Amino acid sequence: MKAGVLAGGIGKRLRPLTDVVPKPLVFVGGAAMIDHCVNALRDVGISDVVVVVSPYTETAVRRHLAEKGIEVTFARQDAPLGTGDAVSRLYPSNDDVLIVSSDVTVEPRSIGALIDYHKKLRPAATILGIRVHDPQRYGALLIEGERLKAVVEKPAVPVSDVINSGIYVLSEEALEFTRDLPISPRGEKEVTDAFNLMVRQGKEVRVLTDEGSWWHDVGDFASLIRANEFYLERGRGMSFTALGEKRFTNEGGVIIGPSYASPGAEIAGSLGPYASVDDGSTVERGASVDHSILMKGSRVFPGCHLSYSILAPGAVAASDALGTEDAPVIIPAERSSV
Repeated sequence: MKAGVLAGGIGKRLRPLTDVVPKPLVFVGGAAMIDHCVNALRDVGISDVVVVVSPYTETAVRRHLAEKGIEVTFARQDAPLGTGDAVSRLYPSNDDVLIVSSDVTVEPRSIGALIDYHKKLRPAATILGIRVHDPQRYGALLIEGERLKAVVEKPAVPVSDVINSGIYVLSEEALEFTRDLPISPRGEKEVTDAFNLMVRQGKEVRVLTDEGSWWHDVGDFASLIRANEFYLERGRGMSFTALGEKRFTNEGGVIIGPSYASPGAEIAGSLGPYASVDDGSTVERGASVDHSILMKGSRVFPGCHLSYSILAPGAVAASDALGTEDAPVIIPAERSSV
């Protein structure tokens, strides 16, 4: 089986971060979103990966993966026209294709279970379903047994508490259904329209409902903070991750785990718990940072306290920035927190 990683989105809800860096390259939990995605695929034994990019993301994503030494092939959307258009770029295929959005976080064991389920039953398509308390935010799945009856996008009244996770396996037959999708009221081609069309034409679409996995669609700042904590708790082989311990830095600072500091960052203050600091960033002496994300080249001035905050690439925190998990403080690159 091969995998298709969808990495062409604009990321409107993550602006102003995505005004500076494409959404698949937003830094979280010690790596870019797309790095976590590719790592999860490797964990389940998939090395044949096609990354679908758009004009907005192509140059930066290609450069990033090349610098990381990650070998993939690419498919290109002419414009970021939604998931249906992105998936159609993977047709034709001589194998089933696992589709994963680069901004979805999920435990590899759930992906493995989905693959095994699909291989056992061989339906046209298999969707990983997730139970949530707010299905009106997603594509809700109407299910009879384990068979899909319909996908209802963002229902005003909840029709099911199982939603489309954005992770699914498509046969070549299912891929063909994505080729001529109409433009939706949102101005995109929706892959859920392909699922509904398959069901109406009598094709078998299965749903494997994951009852216990950690899953998140990293589409807003609160989700980014939660995903940061998820990745830090698991470590995922990051060399400077401190897991449940203190480590002192060469600059006289301290890292309190679980946290991540890039080898190219300078930590002279206190970092952690649950802090991620990208390359070229600085936490100066007397500063403290916890439950926060510092993107490339950002800086925290002496004596400042950051909690539940996100610094865009090149941003400066020159005063305290104290957010919450549900409402983190965002400091954009064009100004400081003064």
